[in-house]
Amino acid sequence: MNKTLFLTADHAGFKLKEDLKIALNDLNLPFKIIDLSVDLIEGDDYPVYAKLLAEKIFNQPEALGIAMCGSGQGICMALNRFRGIRAAYVTTPEEATLTRNHNHAQVICLAGFSYKILDVVEIVKAFLIASPSLEIRHLLRIDQLDHLTI
Repeated sequence: MNKTLFLTADHAGFKLKEDLKIALNDLNLPFKIIDLSVDLIEGDDYPVYAKLLAEKIFNQPEALGIAMCGSGQGICMALNRFRGIRAAYVTTPEEATLTRNHNHAQVICLAGFSYKILDVVEIVKAFLIASPSLEIRHLLRIDQLDHLTI
């Protein structure tokens, strides 16, 4: 059975999302790819797409997501506001692997303002093939993250 991979982007990440969608379809990965932002809407706001993706991940805990905005940082900040969501801004395949292994990230965030699609594909592939570590030290940290309060 295929896992679900959600893609979403605001106007500044839209071209990257479209390029990535084509590249991922060409790779024939075992993921059902669902685009949550099919239309380019100039001047839209990344928190809207972050909320939409967070709701999808919350309702499908086995799903993964890739979120894009201009810097990759804004949508990442927005996603991490939602309880139980662990999103990470990554720039290398190594970071993508580590954040999935050690931090159990369900979402990676990418910058739409400057990217090379071949680099992005390698980052995404690394994220998708990685799996969360079951080492006690990582599980304890995830539990701590899930219970942070002020």
